Amino acid sequence: MSKKTLLSTALLLLFASTVSAQSPVNITLVEDPWPPYIEGKAGAPATGGTLIKLYKKVFQQLDGVNVNYLLMPWQRALIEVEQGKRDGIMALFKTPERTKVMDFTVPIFTGRTMLWYSTKKFPNGLSWNKIEDLTPHHIIMLRGSAMGKPLVDAKKNGVPLTITEINSHKQQFEMISLGRGDITVLTEIVGYHYLNSSKSDKHIIPMQKPLSAGDVYYMAFSKKSPARKLIPQINTVIESMQASGELNRILRGQSH
Repeated sequence: MSKKTLLSTALLLLFASTVSAQSPVNITLVEDPWPPYIEGKAGAPATGGTLIKLYKKVFQQLDGVNVNYLLMPWQRALIEVEQGKRDGIMALFKTPERTKVMDFTVPIFTGRTMLWYSTKKFPNGLSWNKIEDLTPHHIIMLRGSAMGKPLVDAKKNGVPLTITEINSHKQQFEMISLGRGDITVLTEIVGYHYLNSSKSDKHIIPMQKPLSAGDVYYMAFSKKSPARKLIPQINTVIESMQASGELNRILRGQSH
């Protein structure tokens, strides 16, 4: 083999290895529809939302990473990430059970979880001080969600709560609106978004006392996904955006 051929072969191998090293990493993050943070329909890619806008900004700063944002029922999302069929989840609470199967980023944002009811069904209002006060009422919760953990834990400890689990946030308010449940559990910002975008649910309001305050949401990756190795880089970007105020501006829907 001539020197010229050897040089050409070496250059070809170098080029191939460079291309390979720069090949994009494709990952899929899943979540259920959760406007205004995550918008779209289950079974399809997310169409928008403040959290999607934020994450696109985050991943733009990671070289060679392409992200698909796929929507599906929440319980299915949890199972597919646990099994490693999908790489990660866009936003969720950190619980001891979840840390066994997922690795978490630094916190993304905080919120409050409220108890919502219909003033048509309860014109004199509803309030609570302790969880036992909720025993007369039929509670609607999202299947697999940790938002209602205080209620689930109380029931396990003997408080006779009536709880029905359903598959989507949209169903939660629909069941309350139709009188098929008395109380539902939902994040404050998400609840008000649904009310503001629906003419028929204006009679649904939250109780004054939140079920929990200072709820912390994270991005998480399956321990079975190689994408979890991106967490240190993601954390660096998130912390930088938090320090500059850009993260909060995006989540508040501010362009500047």
